[in-house]
Amino acid sequence: VVPNKGYLKLLNILYVYALNYGKKIKLRIIGKFDEGLKKYNDEINCFINNNNLENLVEFIGEVNDSTLLSYYLGSDLLICVSEHEGFCVPIIEAQYLDLPVVALNACAVPETIGKGQLILDDDVKKFAAAIHIISQNKEYYQYLIRNAQENFLNRFSCQKISELFMHEFLKGVGKTI
Repeated sequence: VVPNKGYLKLLNILYVYALNYGKKIKLRIIGKFDEGLKKYNDEINCFINNNNLENLVEFIGEVNDSTLLSYYLGSDLLICVSEHEGFCVPIIEAQYLDLPVVALNACAVPETIGKGQLILDDDVKKFAAAIHIISQNKEYYQYLIRNAQENFLNRFSCQKISELFMHEFLKGVGKTI
């Protein structure tokens, strides 16, 4: 749990959601707190306590891969508000598991997430509204999943990666012959 991953923004989104759409929501955060970031950790806990979010947030801590898979499968969507991401593997994992993603328009996230996905500017009200719309509109939920599946299959599946690797490998071999 570090600042660049946007946890305070995530908690603010949760607060705005609860305020506008009700408290039928649970935010689960997987990852351990960095003991070297005491001030940041205190800010997180203070925000939760000051806004009565204790029952809406669960900090899971570190988990193994099978437990992580269980959390993905037990979720309705993935929210990515990280401000500094390279490739952002959790987006691809979520897409593989048919989990809609709501993501911050930052760094390589738009390139990774693909077309027809929900990428938002830095506005917690828009994130809260998007979560509500996705939870209420099953057609839109399925639309996001279909586009995510297409992104995964056409760009990140094992078959696609193997094809790209072999193409580049053979291209390189042709240059050395």
